[in-house]
Amino acid sequence: MRKGKLKIVVMAATAILAVSGEKSFAATSHWNDASQSSDVSAWEDWKVRWKTIEGDYERISIAPGVDETHLNFAWYSHTKEIPKVRYATTIKGLLESKIYDGTQINTTVNFSNVLKESLGGKDGTYYSNKVSISGLKENTNYYYQVFQNGKWCQAKKYKTGDFDSYSILYCADPQIGACKNQVSSENELLKGSTAARNDSYNWNEIITDALNRYNVNFVLSAGDQVNAADSEYEYAGFLYPSIMDSTPLASVIGNHDSNSYSFSWHFNNPNNFDMNNISQNSYTDGHTKAGTDYYYTYGNVLYIVLDSNNYNCKTHENVMAKAVKENPDCTWRVVALHHDIYGPGGHSVSDGMILRTQLTPLMDKFDIDVVFQGHDHTYSRSFQLKSDGKKHTAYDKNNYKNDVNYLKENNCYILCSSKADGNRVVNPEGTVYFEGNSVSGSKFYELNEEPQDYIAERSQVWSPSYSIINVTDTTFTITTYDAATNAVLQNTAPYTIVKNKEQKPKRIDISKQGKVEKIGPKDYTGKAIRPRCKVSAEGKKLKEGKDFKVFYKSNKKIGTAKVIIQGIGNYTGKVSKSFKIVLKAPKLKVTARKNMVAMKWRKIPGADGYIIYSSLKNNGKFTKIKSVKKVTSANYIDKKLKRGKTYYYKIKAYKKVKGKRVKSKYSRPVKVKMK
Repeated sequence: MRKGKLKIVVMAATAILAVSGEKSFAATSHWNDASQSSDVSAWEDWKVRWKTIEGDYERISIAPGVDETHLNFAWYSHTKEIPKVRYATTIKGLLESKIYDGTQINTTVNFSNVLKESLGGKDGTYYSNKVSISGLKENTNYYYQVFQNGKWCQAKKYKTGDFDSYSILYCADPQIGACKNQVSSENELLKGSTAARNDSYNWNEIITDALNRYNVNFVLSAGDQVNAADSEYEYAGFLYPSIMDSTPLASVIGNHDSNSYSFSWHFNNPNNFDMNNISQNSYTDGHTKAGTDYYYTYGNVLYIVLDSNNYNCKTHENVMAKAVKENPDCTWRVVALHHDIYGPGGHSVSDGMILRTQLTPLMDKFDIDVVFQGHDHTYSRSFQLKSDGKKHTAYDKNNYKNDVNYLKENNCYILCSSKADGNRVVNPEGTVYFEGNSVSGSKFYELNEEPQDYIAERSQVWSPSYSIINVTDTTFTITTYDAATNAVLQNTAPYTIVKNKEQKPKRIDISKQGKVEKIGPKDYTGKAIRPRCKVSAEGKKLKEGKDFKVFYKSNKKIGTAKVIIQGIGNYTGKVSKSFKIVLKAPKLKVTARKNMVAMKWRKIPGADGYIIYSSLKNNGKFTKIKSVKKVTSANYIDKKLKRGKTYYYKIKAYKKVKGKRVKSKYSRPVKVKMK
């Protein structure tokens, strides 16, 4: 594979992009013309092979799994079967390796002409197949095979990288087929298949060159894989690069992907949600045909992928909360979405920022470090930003166009850094937002005439670009490259976030390293009982509200109550303890009279009655002498007692619970001597 400088020729055009009912805001003034490739023979060969490439809908895609030890597979097939994947460290080992089964569903995609011809004219629809494998180890060479159409496919290589310190490639808007209506240097008006042919060639060249230059663990694409959501030949071109057989792709749903199920059929994204499962509605409400939000971890990074075509931000909040709750200890938190809520071009002041007022506070709430965006076909990096904390209008695709306060309301952020902070920030406040330009060059947009105040740097050199992200436990560095020159993109510089671990206390799991003192019985009051909890960890007494919060269950009635202690702040984990709610023991007072003893006590809350006991010895056997059932009575007289004798008395309260008497403890015995 060539590793030399790619020759990318950008053509000028005059097409104008506009939003209905709005002023035109971005010009598609340049695009990447594959017919002017420096490798003429490669382009001519591509044109010949395109008829076969565009008809191969059965390319395999691989994606990150739920974590770095998992890997997800998806592919089309034309045979009904149980989808399978197997992997091993040697080709020979594949024959004895574990087989991972998956799921297969019907699609509505008709067989391509290429497939029908190979099947003697037989028609039908494809199946979508998905399998996940587990048990991968870092820095290891593997071979894998997919069972497709009744046979094991040719083994392919896959190498894991380091799980702690690693690199990924971030790109945006390949948008195969978006150069339609342009005229090539060969004087060909590009439409449909020929537009996809142009953009697929450039995508194949650029991504192959980039992945040969940089050793990355996976690719993150910020949406718009294709131009037409249901165009299978555009997906065929996008999935064609053979280097992607060994490089997982985490794909974001773009607006051009969202209006078809094809995206969900082609990609097996981790921790996504079942759109047809009512019990998962809180994570799917408002979803598009293409799928749902999803998330995964890789090493010390939590990646949360949002479908910004879904305007229900409560859904996004629920997914983010779930992802963070399940992975509280990740050093870095990254969000990827398609629409540029903070971008440098025309979209960023129109449909791109529709969700800005709602998403910005969520980035603060969940301590998001970096947001990767697409949609605007330009490049930019913001300053560190956070919400201004004020109430702003919540917009969606229906209410923003005619709102005269739309721009004003979206001034909902404050800057947490400035030019003076440079390109390396230590323990910064807020979130940094990146906007990626088109990686294929299928189309580009103009920058706004004046940069917004949140823009730290921006660039538009009418050339495809991508970013390499380097992650360690303490640093997160993003460097953006011009795909034509392989140099750092003009008007940009590498940006590094440093987290000083000495200033960030470790989070302690109180379920493993904490101690909760036993909670003794509590007297019944008829109201909820909330005993204070004494919690410590590593020799330190913890404070409720700062280090932990407390929840109670069944803490009002007599019986067993439960207290749940949840770590917060620098503490994680959950501890459950139980305690008894009991009737309070009465206090008995006695007065000796002639041949009798008068007794009285204070009524006990919740008691249905009292039982009185007597004995001739303090440590002797006490015998029941009276059961007082009237709870309005709190006295009793014991008669016919003998002079000169000493008597001892005790009393218990009781309450009927499910037909049984639940008794308090004895009162302290009281002594009385008859005269």
